[in-house]
Amino acid sequence: MWWLIVIALLFLLLKHKKGIDWGYIKFHGISINPYEGKRILQKLAPYSNIIESVAKKFKIDPDMIRAIIWQESRGNPSVYRYEPHVKDASYGLMQILSNTAKQVASAFGLPPITSVTMLYDPNLNILLGTAYFYQLLKRFNGNVYKAISAYNVGPNNKLLLKGYIPNPHYVRSVLSWYNSIKDYKYRMKGKV
Repeated sequence: MWWLIVIALLFLLLKHKKGIDWGYIKFHGISINPYEGKRILQKLAPYSNIIESVAKKFKIDPDMIRAIIWQESRGNPSVYRYEPHVKDASYGLMQILSNTAKQVASAFGLPPITSVTMLYDPNLNILLGTAYFYQLLKRFNGNVYKAISAYNVGPNNKLLLKGYIPNPHYVRSVLSWYNSIKDYKYRMKGKV
């Protein structure tokens, strides 16, 4: 009987050791609901052109940007959240912090952010949020998991810099939305 427990433990260990399938950026153990993907695409449809355009500019999969937007604001461009741990607030679709927005705008030669109300503009918000995610991807050598994590906790998080993912639930959620979008698109290929 003990050998069944050993086999079960080995199975679980091997299953988690596989972990990541880089070809599809899938996380094992995340449920994928293609109808969530449909709902996300429908809700974010008004922003599709800007998402596609900005994602192409930064060579980022537009569905990753959609997943981050969905996780951060559920597609509501009016979202405001005060972040007491950084004494700043995040704004708009991609919930970008005002100080981060100013730094990103300066780094990419964009017009300066003179008022936080500018961050409610979906076009500017998506541009700044995507440019910031691009910076994070470069900083973490293309590691999508660390870049997603840093988008949420900041690039200077001590655990993140030590190689840990300090917010695995956030990362899993973003990847779940991403996979739902991809799965829905895959299922709809060839259907009218």
